[in-house]
Amino acid sequence: MRPIKMLLRRINRNRLAFSLKLLGITVGLTCVFLTYLWINDELQVDQFLQKGNGPYQLIMHFDSEGEISTGFSTPCLLAETIEAEFPEVAHSVELREYNDITFSIDSSIIKANGYHAGSQFFNVFNFDLLEGSPENVLSNHNSIVLSKTLAHKLFGTSINIIGQPIKLQNNQIFTISGVVDIPSPKTTLVFDFLIPFDDFKLNNQWSYNWNYSTVSTYIGLGSEMNISEFNTKIASYLNNKRDANQLPTTLEAIDYTSMYLYSRFENGKIAGGRIQNVKILGIVSILILLITCINFINLTTAIGIEKAKEIAVKKVIGISRQLLLLQLFGETLLVVFFSLLLSLGLTIFTLPLFNRIAQKNIEWSFDFHQLAFAGGIALLTALLAGSYPALLIARFKTATILKSNNSIPSSKGFNLRQALVVGQYIISFVMIIVVVVIYQQIDFLHSKHLGYNQSNLIQFEMNGKIRGGLSPFLAEVNKIEGVNKTSSIGKSLVGERHTYIIEEWPGKANNNVAFEMRAVNFEMLETLDIPLVAGRYFSSDFHQENRKMILNERAIQFMGFEESPIGQIVKMDGDQYEIIGISKDFHFTSLKEDIGPLFFVYRPSWTNKIIARLTSKDKKVTIDQIKELHQSYNPGFIFDFEFLDDSYRSQYRTEGKVASIIKYLAFIALFMSCIGLFGLASFNTKRRFKEIGIRKVLGASVSKLTVFLSADFLRLTVLAVLIASPIAWQVVTIWLRAYAFRIEINLLLFLGVGVGLCFITLLTVGYLAFKAARINPVLVIKA
Repeated sequence: MRPIKMLLRRINRNRLAFSLKLLGITVGLTCVFLTYLWINDELQVDQFLQKGNGPYQLIMHFDSEGEISTGFSTPCLLAETIEAEFPEVAHSVELREYNDITFSIDSSIIKANGYHAGSQFFNVFNFDLLEGSPENVLSNHNSIVLSKTLAHKLFGTSINIIGQPIKLQNNQIFTISGVVDIPSPKTTLVFDFLIPFDDFKLNNQWSYNWNYSTVSTYIGLGSEMNISEFNTKIASYLNNKRDANQLPTTLEAIDYTSMYLYSRFENGKIAGGRIQNVKILGIVSILILLITCINFINLTTAIGIEKAKEIAVKKVIGISRQLLLLQLFGETLLVVFFSLLLSLGLTIFTLPLFNRIAQKNIEWSFDFHQLAFAGGIALLTALLAGSYPALLIARFKTATILKSNNSIPSSKGFNLRQALVVGQYIISFVMIIVVVVIYQQIDFLHSKHLGYNQSNLIQFEMNGKIRGGLSPFLAEVNKIEGVNKTSSIGKSLVGERHTYIIEEWPGKANNNVAFEMRAVNFEMLETLDIPLVAGRYFSSDFHQENRKMILNERAIQFMGFEESPIGQIVKMDGDQYEIIGISKDFHFTSLKEDIGPLFFVYRPSWTNKIIARLTSKDKKVTIDQIKELHQSYNPGFIFDFEFLDDSYRSQYRTEGKVASIIKYLAFIALFMSCIGLFGLASFNTKRRFKEIGIRKVLGASVSKLTVFLSADFLRLTVLAVLIASPIAWQVVTIWLRAYAFRIEINLLLFLGVGVGLCFITLLTVGYLAFKAARINPVLVIKA
């Protein structure tokens, strides 16, 4: 109890300094705990899916004229053949998305998303099947597995519903064979239902063609199989299955549980992904911890000036240096312990707000791992923050202190404290620059013109009777006041890929090139407002438009036509197509990728999405009228739409969430740097009281003394900015490399942040300097 009483006595004598230390460590630990929870949540995604030696996802690397691109879709036949031909494969399963499906039972109508899945789904993935047998729930092509959530929506329960009939798309009857529990925040493989893959193959004969890659394939390997050896065996497997005119392909199995974090490939190699965000926040949390420790060191050594005589007297009466060290470090442990308790409470209190910012559902559960991390970080903070001040104060020379009234000759210590403050400002400067650049890049991504007019475009799925009567439905939509144009397209312009090979064209070299293909209806390009640089659009005024093609500028560049490409004949899938138009290049993928070669073909039967351009007035009224029309065509179907620009922005949602977190952490880092600066300024002014008094006697004014005392810290800030600028430049340059289209780094940003930090320094130090400059010189000189 005695150490605690002594600590409380010192707290009472130095209430402001103690409050600043307690505040700094509490806020610092809270930031570290929150980032730890976020990082741990990211690292846990999909980990529970691991089952035996798997699951692994099979991906394809395409060699297109030396450029290696990576695709995550594979041929439908791959799963069953690779299991049959490679004994190392214990299980295999194919998945194909089956989204926006209408479920109806009695009067309940619900729209849900799911998959066509192979029968071995539950042998490959470690999902908890609540009802049904893993071996046969997907064995009958009319069976269906519901998620626990969807079962509750439809039946109000997930128990005893096996064998119940359910209707899909108002025309197919399926029998419930199982119920599965999906911890959705912990997995990327989220679904409402599973339907046997055989159902898909029965209705799509083209799925037996090796050239079409439209499904995701997953495998589980035997327990003794090494993944590197297996990848060597299967590398060229698909080249023997696909036609010779297809791109050379390398097949590879990737650990699916790691793909959430490592999903970006460059030239056929893993180049990062969400792991970059984990690393960024991990580094930020370390920097926050460093700032926390620096604050404590500066404030503790500042208070040490008042402890000097007390320590000197203790040494005179025989207290050993080791005992002093133990006492001083014990005080640090007590402060950190109080801060730990406060930070745990603050973490729990701020976690709902943090979840809203990060768009997560993280909980502090007080389990062993969380408590061990909290205790470990607190102990590390105590060691980092308390060791140097304890050693410094315990080394005070007794004779020097007793001879001096109020000063401690410690130039080396002061130089170290200056260096620590410079380090704090370097960290703060870099974090502020990173946050601003991330926000500028996100704003650039949202505002950049994509080559087509994406405003006022809505998109919805084509289903039900609309598929059989598409043209009359589009004609009715076009009659609605507020609709400018309407058409249909096979793949969305955002987030979907459909690669094709054009086999022959005039002057073609031996190498094949992968083209992106979009099947469209009449007036689709006009609806999107994609301009042509030559030729014409698809039109009903002409004949045999299904044998015509429109290419973008990049495709023409790849093909290398020496003469005008309009009217030239190319060959694809054994058929001849005439080039009738060239569109301007536009972005059909994320701005992380360059614009690739693309072509359009007129294929209304291949389209499955309807896009309508609305006028700027009364959009809600117009959408309600489209919904009415949709329901009249498709009674029992739910009308669900999205704005195309919202869908586009969702591609960069992860960057936005991370930027929001870093923004708040940068503000906290700057705030804590100011606390450290305040501590050093307090120490400095106390050391120079006698000098200030003498200068006042010699005629120095309060304003001149204020400027004089502030100048040292302003120089430290300028030094920090000069050191931090190249570091920040390098950091943001590396981050921006992930984007093919990015902002230019502006030097004015660095200048503006530097000036801002100098202004904050003057505000922080100015109060202490002004207060010190107004002291009575007689009292100081006499002391």
